Amino acid sequence: MFASKLRSAAQGGQIRVIKQLLLKKGDSVNIYIEGSPLLSWAASSGKKEAVKLLIEKGADVNLIDENGCTALHEAAINGHVEVVNFLADKINVNTKNKDGFAPLHMAAQSGKQEVVEALLNKGAEINLAGTGGHTPLYVASQNGSEEIVKLLIRKGADVDAKTHDGFNPLLIASKNGHIGAVRSLVNYGKANINVDCPYGSPVSIAIKHDNAKVVDFLLDNGAGVKCEGTSCIISYKDKNGKRYLRTLEDRVIQGPCGIAVNPDENLTHALANMNMHPMNEAQEVPEQQPSTSYSVNSVDQVDSKSLFKN
Repeated sequence: MFASKLRSAAQGGQIRVIKQLLLKKGDSVNIYIEGSPLLSWAASSGKKEAVKLLIEKGADVNLIDENGCTALHEAAINGHVEVVNFLADKINVNTKNKDGFAPLHMAAQSGKQEVVEALLNKGAEINLAGTGGHTPLYVASQNGSEEIVKLLIRKGADVDAKTHDGFNPLLIASKNGHIGAVRSLVNYGKANINVDCPYGSPVSIAIKHDNAKVVDFLLDNGAGVKCEGTSCIISYKDKNGKRYLRTLEDRVIQGPCGIAVNPDENLTHALANMNMHPMNEAQEVPEQQPSTSYSVNSVDQVDSKSLFKN
């Protein structure tokens, strides 16, 4: 009962109650409640005066909860910029939790742009990698925080930094269908649109996950994909802007443009899910017209079996 009251007082910023409870019970200001130090409860709720009081009474700013998070982590992920600015002067802003995430990762993950700016101004390392190699830009891209992606790029984030499993910000944004983040990474960050990883390229991964807007944007900006052998993706738009796609398989047939292709059932299924329009088996690639954009791209190595797996 006492711990619950003390936690509620810290979360509510009830200074008088905090003082009374601590004095009455005689407990240390560094008391843990449900796995977290009292200071973290106050910080997570953005109660700056309560945070200041606890520190004045001897609270250790470096105490961590069961996940390895400090009070600064808690303030950052919850978007409490005043508490972040206050605590950042009293603790290493690059302290990592058990996942290797610093407060900047947490703010980027939760879309707290003002906190991201504050932490950068306090010396947060913009390209600090977590346990799996995840940078703040990767985390922001993963969660589709477009404005934070732009901010981090503007501040010098490495757009091509890869995680330990080979993913980078553009790949993960393409996988998750975050078109705003994808646009920012390509147009603003000049990310390599044909970057490769063990799971494919941005466009192949976007196709696999049925992210039509991302596929369309990447293809319009020069993305290409190569599967196995001579297999690749061909793309064109008709005069109405309708997108057509198909993989080029081992058999090449001469047609009006010199190429026709065999169908890929798995790709056809993926395109149907995206409301795109695969060519039928008998259809040849149309001759290029002024109103038609047609391209044959064969750039990135990728395992076609994993790419088009249902």
